[in-house]
Amino acid sequence: MTMRCVDLTDVEKRLPNSLFDYLSRVDHIYISSKIESVDQIDFLKSLGVTKVIDLKCRDEVDFNDEKEFLGVGIEYKNIPISGVCDFTQKNIQEFSELIKNSKGKILLYCKSGNRAVALLTLNSCLVCGHPKKRALEIREKLDFENTDLQKSVKQIIENGRLDN
Repeated sequence: MTMRCVDLTDVEKRLPNSLFDYLSRVDHIYISSKIESVDQIDFLKSLGVTKVIDLKCRDEVDFNDEKEFLGVGIEYKNIPISGVCDFTQKNIQEFSELIKNSKGKILLYCKSGNRAVALLTLNSCLVCGHPKKRALEIREKLDFENTDLQKSVKQIIENGRLDN
């Protein structure tokens, strides 16, 4: 089986939608900030999202998005990532397996969208083999600030490996 990698040149940044603080698309993956309403989930379903990958840690739970996604037939998976220390080979590989051969569109999300962009960047370079420069440009294309997390991701990519 071949890995379905992400086309980093197919980007729509900051899609206009009042339901989300942040919503973008890279190829077949939507990236968003937190999910807090059934209206957001209905909108994502209308876009063709069939699988969601939630990066929140259990201490961030307030809206039962897992139950709501499953209730409308959207597959739900949680990969808890609170910061750079949680970007492990295991988590990146799990993400890669979830997008492998996916037939529909995917939503990747966290509270602000920063961890989602970081995971996508790491996967693109370390697993799919995109050039370092192209993978690192995704943050800028998606209009994200250069946070400490993004600086750490840049260092990981420049080193070509995870330290954990």
